[in-house]
Amino acid sequence: MKIAAFALALAFILGVSLPVSADILQVQNVTEEIWDLVGPPEQRNSEYLGNNATFGLIVTTDGAVLIDPNGSERGASMIDDVVQALTDQPVRSSINTGGQDHRCLGSVYWRVMTESGVLGI
Repeated sequence: MKIAAFALALAFILGVSLPVSADILQVQNVTEEIWDLVGPPEQRNSEYLGNNATFGLIVTTDGAVLIDPNGSERGASMIDDVVQALTDQPVRSSINTGGQDHRCLGSVYWRVMTESGVLGI
């Protein structure tokens, strides 16, 4: 865990993308507490688990806000792993920016699988 925290800190300092989850999601720091989670720009397949889009994470003192919670339970779980590597704050809410399945079907994961009682907007 200390190595992962060091790698994240180094990526933040250097302003570089950090590969996460078997090189599927690239983590890009936008500002101090805002992150892009960028999936591959390719058609969906079983390796990507619906993560072939760009997702966002905003960390606040009250918790994290996830922008687009993914299109599958397993894909949302992959995003959850990334979120946990970036912050100790729980995801408190999610914002669905579109009706495409790869943007919103992961809402179920965040409502059921986390302890945060996530409210999708």
